[in-house]
Amino acid sequence: MKEQLISFKTAKLAKEKGFNEIVSTAYGRSQESLYESNCTNRNSENIFLSAPTQSLLQKWLREVHNIHIEVHNLGMKWWFNLKEIDSDNAALFISDNYNSYEEALEVGLQEALKLI
Repeated sequence: MKEQLISFKTAKLAKEKGFNEIVSTAYGRSQESLYESNCTNRNSENIFLSAPTQSLLQKWLREVHNIHIEVHNLGMKWWFNLKEIDSDNAALFISDNYNSYEEALEVGLQEALKLI
């Protein structure tokens, strides 16, 4: 079982929002090109965007920006909500109707990045 990498679209948004952790995979100049290389978004000349796993980006959002993404199953569909940790705020965003956990998490990651 292999961890899911974030999509090119999410990687682009993560870079814009300051994600700069060392990862082992990156997108080239097109979303079809993946490279195995230890890199960050700042230190690479040949790499366009670092491509972390969904779980690493989720952890970064939680630890750096205090945004927690929860993914739940409701029958045959998946949904997510976003919460600010250590705050009295209720869920910031709730969505449903995704076909897989990874699909719901990917959209949740994008929505969480937009909050930054």
